[in-house]
Amino acid sequence: GTRHIAVTRDGGRSWEPGDRGGGAPGYWSGAAHVPRTRATFVAVGLAGTARSDDAGRTWGLVDTLPLHALGIARDGTAWAVGPRGRVVRGRWG
Repeated sequence: GTRHIAVTRDGGRSWEPGDRGGGAPGYWSGAAHVPRTRATFVAVGLAGTARSDDAGRTWGLVDTLPLHALGIARDGTAWAVGPRGRVVRGRWG
């Protein structure tokens, strides 16, 4: 399918296309920056979890558990929610 990933480097004033190489196909409903990292982001969606270590330029699928949203605390503790009331706790960073 078509990839619709955009990257901003100026706080959202302008955007450019992100990963078009197909590193993480699917619908991504939530994303968060990993604290204490410069350019690591995690995204979740029905396709699973994807990670970018270059500020969103490229993405790789790391898990296929469907999720809807996530948040990552300053210490790297992450909470995500998914279908049927699923709640997941993990750690990034």
